[in-house]
Parts: sequence; structure tokens; C-alpha cells
Amino acid sequence: MFIASIFQIIKKNLVLSIFLGAVVILLCRIRLQTKATLYPAKPVYNLSWLDHNPLEGSPKVSCRQTSQSAAWVADEEGFYCSRANILPSGCCNHTANSTEPSRYSCFSCSKLDCCSAYERCVACCLNPVNRNRWRITMEAARKADDRNLLIAASVFEFCSFRCRTSSESVAQENTYRDPLNRYCF
Repeated sequence: MFIASIFQIIKKNLVLSIFLGAVVILLCRIRLQTKATLYPAKPVYNLSWLDHNPLEGSPKVSCRQTSQSAAWVADEEGFYCSRANILPSGCCNHTANSTEPSRYSCFSCSKLDCCSAYERCVACCLNPVNRNRWRITMEAARKADDRNLLIAASVFEFCSFRCRTSSESVAQENTYRDPLNRYCF
């Protein structure tokens, strides 16, 4: 009888120990999974475009371009031209005998780098003299973890996004600092 009661106590404690161990392991796994979803690893962004000038060199076979205006575009080489002056490649025809297109045109932009037209803003922003400004803006975005800006894979994407969303053009969330020059980089 005495031996049977000892086996029963050991049996109860063994079952209880196994049960408690399983609960602890389960809770640890749940905690680790929750921690991984709450604090995902910071993504690594490719900012190599900051270290070289993608706009120098031979002409492009095809170009991306802005698509906001019905009449004007800025292509990724920094040219600003009318839609009628676009080549089949999507690039502005900069060999045309006219006053347009103009490269890195900051015409109609203020000293604060705010422009009256989105396309002018993008073309002006693409100027390689702004390289230091691109770097400073991207470092600030990295510190603030501004993923929308950090996903830019080229200067053109950076300038397109920056001219469309820069907070430098607004005074109080819903009013422009300068109603004429609303696109800033």
C-alpha cells in the first residue's frame, strides 16, 4: 500500500511536470513569434545610386518620365519638355531645334527649391549639383525610418517622390507656404 501511494505521487508529479514543461515551452514560442512580428528586422536599402552619377554617360535607350501633367514631362535624364517632344523611347528629344527641352531646368523655381510645376521640380532636383542634398535627405529618412523615401532605387524615383510629397511646401498641414510654388525638393 505504501509503495503504491509513492508510485501514485511520482506519477502525479511526473504528469504535472510534463504538463507544466509543455506549457512553458509553448508560452516561450508564442513570445518569440510575437516579438519577431512586433519588431521586424530593419530592411537594408540600396542607396548605391547616391555614390555615382547615373545621369552621366551615354544616352539612354529608354527613359522613365513624370506623368502628372497633360502637357509637360520631365524624363529621368533631367530634361523638361512638352509631351509633343517625346521620343518613342520615352526620353525628351533634346536634339530638336527649339528652346526646349532644357536639362535640369529650375525656371519657375524659387530660391527655396520650390517650383510652380511638378515636372520642373523633378528636372531641377535631378541636377547632380544637388547630390549632397540627396545624401542629407536620405540620411534623415534613414534615421526617421521613412520607408516611402528609402525605397527609391534611383535619383529619378527619389526626385519624383520628393517633389510630390515634401512637407517643405506646406505651412500648417493644409495650406501652402507659397501658393504658386507648391512642389519642393
